[in-house]
Amino acid sequence: MKRLLFIFIVMVNTIAFAESIELFSRVDFRGVKNLDRIAVLKKSNARIVRDSIALDTDALNEVLKREIIVERYSIKKEGALLIVEVEEKYPMFMLLVVDDNQSVPTLVDEKINIVESGLFFKTDMPIIILQRNFLDAEEGYSALLNLFERLKNLKDSDGLFAGELEEIFINNRDTCRVKLKRRSTYFIIRNDSSGFFRLSKTAAYLDSISLYPATLDLRGNMVLVK
Repeated sequence: MKRLLFIFIVMVNTIAFAESIELFSRVDFRGVKNLDRIAVLKKSNARIVRDSIALDTDALNEVLKREIIVERYSIKKEGALLIVEVEEKYPMFMLLVVDDNQSVPTLVDEKINIVESGLFFKTDMPIIILQRNFLDAEEGYSALLNLFERLKNLKDSDGLFAGELEEIFINNRDTCRVKLKRRSTYFIIRNDSSGFFRLSKTAAYLDSISLYPATLDLRGNMVLVK
């Protein structure tokens, strides 16, 4: 009797679960800049069934509610198409704040309000590395805001090059040390628009000759190679 009751409960739960899952030909995320679409679908337990996507929209809704970079969203069905319209908190910047004893990853918005601390998040901006005492000082706070503004402008004017920026080290108001993706060179530049413009042109030249010195100082009239 107990075995029959157990089987009945399992069958009821399975049927209820199956009824909450729908099949879609495609899930179309719109408005996404930093949100990881694949991770969202995995967290929602989406799976491929033949040539369709089996998805519980209630589970998807709960996952999106918990995403800290999502400001608001909507889920809409159009036949076999599921449309997920997302408005993100944007732009977002990933800082690595270095203390004497530890380095703390910190996700912040464009006004340096902390969104999350202690975890790394992938954004479309470079990781910015700086000392805690510099960030806490008025000079550092101001320099970081200026850097954010330059990165936003660069994203708008030259998105392709902006996407090549991997890491930016900043420890004073006037200078940055920049690492580009897939290049071994560290570029020392002025922390202003002309510095990033010069970096873009120099990187393009190095790519054309496939030569990447360890360090290039682009701050003066002459380029210092190390």
